[in-house]
Amino acid sequence: MSLELLGSRMLAPYFGNSIFVWGALISVFLTALALGYYLGGILADMLPKIWLLALILIAAGIVTLILPAVYPFINSCIFEIDFGYKWNPLLASIILFLLPGMGMGIVSPFLVKLKAHRLESLGNVAGRLYAASTTGSIIGTLGTAFFLIPAFGTKTNICFLSAVLIFSGFILILKMRKASH
Repeated sequence: MSLELLGSRMLAPYFGNSIFVWGALISVFLTALALGYYLGGILADMLPKIWLLALILIAAGIVTLILPAVYPFINSCIFEIDFGYKWNPLLASIILFLLPGMGMGIVSPFLVKLKAHRLESLGNVAGRLYAASTTGSIIGTLGTAFFLIPAFGTKTNICFLSAVLIFSGFILILKMRKASH
């Protein structure tokens, strides 16, 4: 949710803050999450390893980290070519946010697979993880909108979000290494 709010700040200078911008952002993030959930389920069943989840988090963090460097160029190109006021923000959203959104979507089904040790507890594990995820989204949304963006701006917050993703991946690697010793 934080990246979605930050995305609105990346698109607004080029495409405005219309219903089309918000519709594009919301649709692309929902698509990215759906694709991530689907892919995450497949990957978790094929190779349920903490190191793979860690690499996915780190990759999502790196892709997010490059957004401040690439979004002005991408948005300018789309604005110059001009696919229309409805399609410009949709195309920009797909290019900028589909991959990092998918990476974040992969996490939930992967964690369910890694945390559920018995079929009898699968519902409980999934419910707790999705409740924690939604609570994190609420806190992230309010924190980003009410505090972080006004205090630090868009680019700093993107870097912070990237750091959280990358740091989370490294924490998983350290936990994995500690468990193997």
